[in-house]
Amino acid sequence: MKQKNMEYADVYYYYSSIHFKDCPDLEWIRSMMIGGSNDTLTMPKTVKIENCPNLVSVGLPNQRVTNLEIENCP
Repeated sequence: MKQKNMEYADVYYYYSSIHFKDCPDLEWIRSMMIGGSNDTLTMPKTVKIENCPNLVSVGLPNQRVTNLEIENCP
């Protein structure tokens, strides 16, 4: 899943990877988990956040992300 120019994101994870790029108005990302915490099919393995200068909060509780990349998000 790739997203551009977002203000906010409520993501229901059914993807193996999520990439947020060039989202100048994005301030926060929070996860919504479908199923129990053992449901690894709904959890992303890779999350990349790139060029999101206003981002102040990322919440990925119990998501078991194996690769998190944050670039150019001061």
